[in-house]
Amino acid sequence: MPPTEYGTVLPPMDTSVVMAALRQHGAQQFDPVGFYYLETLAQRTHAQQGRVKQLLECKLVQALRAFQARFEHAHSEAQQTLEHMAAQAASPLAELVSYLAQQAVAQASGSQGELKTTRYFRNTWSKLSVDKRVAQALGQAPQNAGPMNSHRLVLDSLALMREISPDYLNRFTSYVDSLLCLEQGVKIKPAPAKKVVRARGIRK
Repeated sequence: MPPTEYGTVLPPMDTSVVMAALRQHGAQQFDPVGFYYLETLAQRTHAQQGRVKQLLECKLVQALRAFQARFEHAHSEAQQTLEHMAAQAASPLAELVSYLAQQAVAQASGSQGELKTTRYFRNTWSKLSVDKRVAQALGQAPQNAGPMNSHRLVLDSLALMREISPDYLNRFTSYVDSLLCLEQGVKIKPAPAKKVVRARGIRK
């Protein structure tokens, strides 16, 4: 075990293995300057001998442990942030799914007029790419819309999906396009006319 400048004995560490593992996990991008310092210090340590090598090795182990702790802490914070963002995204997406389901039920029960949101999707998304569609949709958001405005909720959900997962947004827009096409093919059948039964005259 290498001693420190103050006589404290540190646990053994294969610095080359630890640095290779950090590099594999992208630690050089987390702190390029700090990681370059570790690489330079490791090269100096391997080039020395005797007491000087022991002191440099101790310094390298201390610096490597501190860097590893910062890297793991940052990784943990990033994971918590992603989980928090995913939890926040669940609510708007649930509202969007519920809204679309309610509109489908309303139309199936006899609503003849085309939904404003449906017209909005059809007119805005006809010939544009997904990213341009969302950007244009946000630019045409209704003015002074309240927080529970259905149009506003749809736009907020799309913006959040674009920020968190563009790939999911692409799949979602394809799904919406399919729903719009299916909507055009669905026709509400008129209620069957009641048959009038004529009573036959009773012959005397």
